[in-house]
Amino acid sequence: MESGTAILPTSWRAAAAPTTPANRPCVLVVEDNPVSQKIASAFLRKHGFDADIVGDGHLALERLSSQHDRYALVLMDHQLPGLSGPDAVRALRGWEAATRASRIRVVAMTANVLPEDRALCLDAGMDGFLAKPIVEAEFAAALAEVAGGLG
Repeated sequence: MESGTAILPTSWRAAAAPTTPANRPCVLVVEDNPVSQKIASAFLRKHGFDADIVGDGHLALERLSSQHDRYALVLMDHQLPGLSGPDAVRALRGWEAATRASRIRVVAMTANVLPEDRALCLDAGMDGFLAKPIVEAEFAAALAEVAGGLG
């Protein structure tokens, strides 16, 4: 897979994304690298989204199980301390099924860009894939898919 290539389903436009009190959709960024956290947060704000950031898969699961309806999207790194992105998403999908919670959109945001890495993320239940380094135009296209459900 080429760096910066996004794979996002068009079906995302159908569901309305939750919003924050300021009527801006909120994205949970699950990323342990401080530089990547800042870049993702800046891109999100620039494109009209709020961001919450956690640094590992366990914290992501805690946040999503307690505030699931807050998030329009999760951007999930592949390699995280403690619990990897794919393992966190498998656990999330299990929790959603067990509690009958709505399926939240999860997009991998990772430097692991080999075809087998992409397949691992998608097989784990992720809905899309963004390769690092993030190309702002492709990041914006991914967000536009989510924003399309706001109308």
